Amino acid sequence: MKFCEQCGQGNPDDAAFCVQCGAAVPAGTEGAAAAGPPEGAAPPPPGMPPPPPGVPGPPPPPPGQAYAPGPPPPPGMPGMPPPGYPAMPPRRQTEGLAVASLILGIAGFFACSLLGILAVVFGYMGRTKIKESGGMLEGDSMCTAGIILGFIQIGITLLVVVIWAIIAIIAATSSTSSLAVPAALLGAGLLALF
Repeated sequence: MKFCEQCGQGNPDDAAFCVQCGAAVPAGTEGAAAAGPPEGAAPPPPGMPPPPPGVPGPPPPPPGQAYAPGPPPPPGMPGMPPPGYPAMPPRRQTEGLAVASLILGIAGFFACSLLGILAVVFGYMGRTKIKESGGMLEGDSMCTAGIILGFIQIGITLLVVVIWAIIAIIAATSSTSSLAVPAALLGAGLLALF
């Protein structure tokens, strides 16, 4: 068995590099000359790089005790990735108000066109929360779509109300009864849109 001169790790006889620190293991370090780690040096803690050559490592643990690493990470916190790998970015969540704005914007065309007002309100509230989240929330495009659909529904509703009011005024002021019947039918047809 060969022992590393830097960290004292035991390696197979045919190893050219240390399995723990990756340092080159000289060919002549087997047998009694290198029966263990260098005198007074403790192996580095698991996951820690070895100390540079000439610098003493951490003190060895008291006899009869194993090395105790630092405290574990707090519950719910992910551990650190292995060396050489970047930390994974946190997953972004979709803002609920953005989804509600889009759903109300679409549903307003089929159910009640007054849902467009709620789509606009929820859309602006969702956009504000997304901007304040610092990139942790997504759904800005859903907010925009909900706001646009809501304003389209509000515009259509106002246009229908104005047309209905004009027809009602014409029917009320007309002295001939022949015009009142088609105007009343047209007004009833426009009411069916609500």
